[in-house]
Amino acid sequence: MGAAKFEPVEVAARGLDTLVRTTLWWAKAPDPAERHRAKLPWRVGTAYAGLLHDLGKIWELSYDQAFEYTEEGRLVGHLLLESNWLAARMEEIDGFPAPLKHHVLHLLASHHGLHEHGAPVRPATREALALHYADDLDSKMGAMDVAIEEAEATGADTAYSRSLGRRILRRSWKEVDD
Repeated sequence: MGAAKFEPVEVAARGLDTLVRTTLWWAKAPDPAERHRAKLPWRVGTAYAGLLHDLGKIWELSYDQAFEYTEEGRLVGHLLLESNWLAARMEEIDGFPAPLKHHVLHLLASHHGLHEHGAPVRPATREALALHYADDLDSKMGAMDVAIEEAEATGADTAYSRSLGRRILRRSWKEVDD
């Protein structure tokens, strides 16, 4: 069976839906590092960074007719856009602690994890590493969901996920056991 076809407006809506879904997931996310809680004293800062880590996509992407990159998004990218915006907001707060500002900006700048994935710096703190892996897991599970939806839409048992680089089986373990 062929791949599912989506209209440009539907693709734009899915892109915006993904941004909203990810932000809401972070708002209610379980603590992925629960057993390391004592070593992560900045849990609140990490949670806020989780909520803000894709804020720059507001400026990076266009949601008009189709899900596309803006010129600013192509040239600067959401990591720098959100970091610049948030740095300006922190500067507006009298007495905002410089170490906290640097740490929050590090969380945003390193959340892609690797230079080849667009991170200007790699995670250098426990909080940054936790944010990176939680975001990476959320992204990969979202890609799984898209592939499973495509397989269901076409009636196929599998669908290829370009972002994961593999075919994804639409059945869950529960269905296999039944």
